[in-house]
Amino acid sequence: EYPFKPPGISMTTPNGRFETQKKICLSISDYHPESWNPMWSVSSILNGLLSFMMDNSPTTGSITTTVEEKQRLAKASLAFNCKIPAFRKLFPEYVDKYNQQLTEQAQSEESSS
Repeated sequence: EYPFKPPGISMTTPNGRFETQKKICLSISDYHPESWNPMWSVSSILNGLLSFMMDNSPTTGSITTTVEEKQRLAKASLAFNCKIPAFRKLFPEYVDKYNQQLTEQAQSEESSS
């Protein structure tokens, strides 16, 4: 129904800021249809989401973690997403990057043994 109704927004990748598979309460989401503007583009929605990800304000769907935990999850996100068939189909270049990292890691471990 977008752009006439606001989107429901949820995260699929663990990130330390929002719970996965749970809708997030944002002024640009379906939690607040009264503030929705059909002129908002996907780009403006993503910018709003990025801004909120960088903030620590609590909201429905948010969680509190340390900076270190967020960094650990960010480093693990490519491996997590590469296990998801839809991600593999939509982003083959990232799957290739991940496979290259695995190959380099295995070679490094072999040479240090």
